Amino acid sequence: MDRTEGGASITRIEEIFKETMHGETVHKNDYVVIEGGGNGLTSTGVSKTLDTIERMVKMASEKVKRNIVVMNIPMRRGKELSEFDKMRKTVNKECIKKLREWNCDGIQLSEKVEWQEVWGRDGKHLRFRAQLSVAMIIEEWINFRNKKYTTGNDVENKTNP
Repeated sequence: MDRTEGGASITRIEEIFKETMHGETVHKNDYVVIEGGGNGLTSTGVSKTLDTIERMVKMASEKVKRNIVVMNIPMRRGKELSEFDKMRKTVNKECIKKLREWNCDGIQLSEKVEWQEVWGRDGKHLRFRAQLSVAMIIEEWINFRNKKYTTGNDVENKTNP
């Protein structure tokens, strides 16, 4: 269930994340997807958003083994040249720089989705089609994480011990 439905700031996302990570339902072989959240970015600021993402990565690292992905904050219709967009790009760029240090993967949603066609009327929330696209991108990442390549470049499924 998406408990951030209706739009949530990074602060609310972190609250929900903490509840989830401290619960008994998270296991070491689970996959964790972290998205920095664009709602409230201009009021929260770049530094606090990055600090919050880093805290969530550390929390997840304590519970799961290297099955963590950080998604970029996607573009928003009508905000391409705004202060929000500058901040969004800064957060995304800084997250990319830290992926190796965090020992997790990253997904650049904007490379895979035509964002001008997927926003709802408010320009903030994704249409159902876009939600499906994001789910399929995450599924592709999970499938990739579950494969290993042999010396002959054949692909075999692997299991997470």
